[in-house]
Amino acid sequence: MRVAHICPILPVRHGNGLAMRTSMFADAAAGLGEALIVVIGNHQGPVGNHGISGASVTGIDGLNRPDTKLRLISSHAPPEQRPDLLRQYGRPSASIMLSLPVTQETVDRLQQYQPDLIIVSRSYLLPLVDPLKATLPNVPVIADLDDDDGELHRSYARQASASDNRTERQWHDAEADVADNQIIGAARDVAAFTCAGDTVANGLQQRLRLQNVRVVRNAAPDPEPLHTPGPATKELLFVGNLSYRPNIDGLHWFLTGVWPDLQLQFPDARLTVAGSNPGAEVRQICSGHNIELVANPDHVSPLYQRAVASVVPLRFGSGSRIKILEAGQYGTAVITTDKGAEGLNLDSEKHAFVCATDTGELLAACVACLSDRRQSQRRADNLEKFVRAHHNRQTIVEDLRDLIRATLQSGQK
Repeated sequence: MRVAHICPILPVRHGNGLAMRTSMFADAAAGLGEALIVVIGNHQGPVGNHGISGASVTGIDGLNRPDTKLRLISSHAPPEQRPDLLRQYGRPSASIMLSLPVTQETVDRLQQYQPDLIIVSRSYLLPLVDPLKATLPNVPVIADLDDDDGELHRSYARQASASDNRTERQWHDAEADVADNQIIGAARDVAAFTCAGDTVANGLQQRLRLQNVRVVRNAAPDPEPLHTPGPATKELLFVGNLSYRPNIDGLHWFLTGVWPDLQLQFPDARLTVAGSNPGAEVRQICSGHNIELVANPDHVSPLYQRAVASVVPLRFGSGSRIKILEAGQYGTAVITTDKGAEGLNLDSEKHAFVCATDTGELLAACVACLSDRRQSQRRADNLEKFVRAHHNRQTIVEDLRDLIRATLQSGQK
């Protein structure tokens, strides 16, 4: 069996959530025979050190050969005209890497490879489906959406509306419409769509009337060397991609609306903020008292070891939070909003400190966690058991192999 997997970032088991998710699909494909991973991004030629046994990896440079029309729409058209122009063009701005030369090169490589099945990761790569099916009409396609990009952009639009930013709201409304239309348009040629959680699946089924949606949960990251109990400190930890908009918003909201009051009650409380690509805004908001910024950490294990809890103060966004699964792997308690816990089916009284998206309730959750270490440890232990039971990587990879086999056997598309 030959499976071709097209993704926007090199699959790895550590790093950001998208890379870890694509590595599960790559592992599943490689375990069935041969796998060709096509990474469309800032890559040219073969890509080494991928760590996926049984898979070969090739890169296609999409970032330096952008789609001209999308570049003009997003960068040069008058801002008030951009939403309508984007809808007319019908492709999300994230698909800017799929210029005609990049698309043709991708199709040519797969035609040469002659796969039995194709996996396409993320909705913004769905414009590849039409040309691929035109060239390889009998090869079934599985599309891993992971998140609901339409709902994600609508959450951005709601935030922009709350701050009276009409131009930004209209842009994200257009992005949401285009993302939905991409999925609807590809549905006739896709044998199965996959996503990371029940919330996303229900939204796609209800809003877009998709029938062939399967939940493939995110796996907890492979832990670094086994954790040991840390010292009895009052240290909280924020981990995440520090260039991701919902993370920046949540961090700012926590530091301005919760942290000052928390320090009044716990003057010795500390916060470590760790993640990739922190910009000037993040560096500024992390310059306060008892706050340490760890940019682009090589290892997160020491950070979890010394933390009482991981704080996930998200107010908007979509999808399930790998950072909560990661905290569970390390036996670290979690304090989060209902939005942060969305899609994970956590018990708010058993697995984590889950509260409404309200500064008063988030403060109360932090106080409860720091005040009662036995309760914190009990919830951390329960979360660790939950993660190991429901987000085990090998189990999810085996389920993916079953899905691939079933798709091939059905012969529906």
